[in-house]
Amino acid sequence: MSAGVGLSTPGPASERPGASRPRSWSLPVPEGAYGPIVAWRGREHWLAALTAALGTPEGEAARASRKVARRTLLAIAAEYAERADVATGRSVTVAHDTVGGAVERCAKTIQRATRTLEALGFAATVAEGRYLYADEREAARALHQSVQLRAASVLALTLPAVDKSSVNTKNVHLPVNAQNPLSTYEFSLEQTRASAQSEAAPRPEPGRKKGDPVKHVRPVPQVRAITRQRFLAQLDRHYGNALARGRHIGQIDQLLRRAGVAESWSLGELTQRIAGRFPAAHEKLHTAEDPLRYFAWMIRQTIEPGETPPAVASDKRARELQAQRAQAAREREAERQRRASLSPGEFARIRAESDAAIRARDEARRRERATSPRAISDVLLASAGMLLSSPRRSRTSTKRCSTCTRF
Repeated sequence: MSAGVGLSTPGPASERPGASRPRSWSLPVPEGAYGPIVAWRGREHWLAALTAALGTPEGEAARASRKVARRTLLAIAAEYAERADVATGRSVTVAHDTVGGAVERCAKTIQRATRTLEALGFAATVAEGRYLYADEREAARALHQSVQLRAASVLALTLPAVDKSSVNTKNVHLPVNAQNPLSTYEFSLEQTRASAQSEAAPRPEPGRKKGDPVKHVRPVPQVRAITRQRFLAQLDRHYGNALARGRHIGQIDQLLRRAGVAESWSLGELTQRIAGRFPAAHEKLHTAEDPLRYFAWMIRQTIEPGETPPAVASDKRARELQAQRAQAAREREAERQRRASLSPGEFARIRAESDAAIRARDEARRRERATSPRAISDVLLASAGMLLSSPRRSRTSTKRCSTCTRF
């Protein structure tokens, strides 16, 4: 270590006052590092204060932002408290792997839990863990007769400070027990009673009796299929990643749904339709202030809400024609089976009746055409047309022929 830096004497925890168990060689703590850190009032009191803090909105927010379960955080805090100095809560030098093995969690979870304790004000790091220098490795070997390459961070378990400027003491009249005075954190819990007097109590919801549990309905998260996610990613990539620009790709899906674009549209059909209406769509999107809103406007100008894609429409027509052909084939097959089931005599009788009906129908049509006035006029007009269309006979010319003398 370099000279001139004021450091406390390093050593094992078993040589320090209040230590509960022997430990490896720990990093030296700079002088004065423990000065601004409040000492705890005991292991049980520290754990109780931490449990109460986790029940507040601030505690829930700090824990949820780092994705640490409440039960896991309390178990890790109990391991830290077990290894802390009994009188002050300082000198916690246990490694993350050691705590993780005790609570059956990984080192990353221990690290997130430690950051949560620091954010809530229940722990402070006074020396960051690191690899040891050569002289420090020699000191560690002399201490426990084994090789030690790294040392864990040195923590101090503390209590969160109270902001006295925000405490409303005008209406606070709490009795003080001389035998068990209020601690710093207990007083901070009582302050909520005074601050709550400035706001009206919430009224129960209509139709719900006082005392009934409030039902919180969580929105069901929308799960997009992997094919839909690929389509959205390909659409964004087609326009040079100009649509998302740091936004969640689900916003493109919401845009398409609001515009009435069905999921049956393929990437090629959608981009070709937009390119036909806006040939410079790529350049416009890259220069637009809000490309997503501009893309929504282009969609509304190009595609009608609920419009069927061309491929789907053609497939629908093809399916309809196929269904009609299949129905006609079924009818022909049914007629063939019906005829096959008839006897020769019965088939001949039915055939004769059908031929007689056809002849009677044709005869009725001929009589109707012969007796109708329109038929007579049609005949007269046809005759006149024939006369008009026949060539006229030319008169004999009296002009003298140029080659002979006959007239």
